[in-house]
Amino acid sequence: MLTCFSPVSARQSVVPDLIDDGQCPRRPDQRAAARETGEVGIGMRLGELNVSDETALTQTRAAGRQSVVVAICTRNRPQLLRSCLESVLGLVVPPRVQPCIVVVENDALPTCRCYVESCMREAPEPWKIVYGHEPNLGIPLARNLSVEIALGEDPDWIAFIDDDEVVDHQWLERMIGAAHELDCDVLQGPVEYSYQGALPE
Repeated sequence: MLTCFSPVSARQSVVPDLIDDGQCPRRPDQRAAARETGEVGIGMRLGELNVSDETALTQTRAAGRQSVVVAICTRNRPQLLRSCLESVLGLVVPPRVQPCIVVVENDALPTCRCYVESCMREAPEPWKIVYGHEPNLGIPLARNLSVEIALGEDPDWIAFIDDDEVVDHQWLERMIGAAHELDCDVLQGPVEYSYQGALPE
């Protein structure tokens, strides 16, 4: 399980280690392209910011607002993903915070895409949901794509949770509060395990 909260201001020290630690099975063409362009992450790019996006970001920061992306990687666990998304969409969003969810499906076929797209249409304000598909199996690949898509939203913070987790409704509010109070670069909260039925002996 992974539950952590990281500011984008730390991306220069955190992200390169995550992306290029020698363990991630990049294809040669992707590795070469990344070195030439300086781009972070691998997988398909879902689009660049347009003028209206940049204007919105400028207005958001001028108003003292913060953007937070919650990144979720999933594979072949639709019911768990549903519970995870429902819990995230039920979060208390602090004032002046613009939240976004990035869902990356790590499977050969995008079987959860229709469900995630339905969530996009039904998501309550102020939530935004973005979907990504990484067909090459491997959690490093999925996480790299989630980081790449998240950075395309130009966030102040990126939060990572797994698809088999649900969050308390005050999770985002408390993580942001603790991050500012403690002046953290990376923050990790507690995880409480919940088992259905009797535990094996």
